[in-house]
Amino acid sequence: MNKTLIIKEYLEKGNYINDMRAVEICQSYRLSAIIYTLRHNYGMNIQDRWKENENTKTRYKEYYLIKD
Repeated sequence: MNKTLIIKEYLEKGNYINDMRAVEICQSYRLSAIIYTLRHNYGMNIQDRWKENENTKTRYKEYYLIKD
């Protein structure tokens, strides 16, 4: 199974994903490209939101699927 399908399946189960989680589950360092593909080629309604790491005060995006 390729990385796009792994992340697609992960989101369909109701999970949220960010860059670090994508590396953990499928060694993907290009999550934004995969999200683009899922939105435009698979028609998935994927939303994002900014999160902040409380310890380091750095921001990152978290993606999640809106089920119709």
